[in-house]
Amino acid sequence: MLWFYVVFLKLAILIAVLRLMLRLQSPITCGVVYAVVALFFRMMLGFSVEVLIISSVVGVGLSLLYFWAVDRLQGWPLVWWPGTAFGAIVLACV
Repeated sequence: MLWFYVVFLKLAILIAVLRLMLRLQSPITCGVVYAVVALFFRMMLGFSVEVLIISSVVGVGLSLLYFWAVDRLQGWPLVWWPGTAFGAIVLACV
């Protein structure tokens, strides 16, 4: 049950960082901010150091890719909305 709350919090933070990215137009900054927040949640859940390192590397890569794609697809609403929603769900669950 704790995982549900963590995913919900990560999704809420992702939405806040997404709004920040739409304002700042800086996908790298927002990707790193989200990855640090996700690392903090993993540390709270008590993961081992090896899992923290691997998941942090994967998390930074995925979050940078996600925010870069959201930034590049801003002018295409038919692609932006489904891509943003699908990416948010995947990123919140990882």
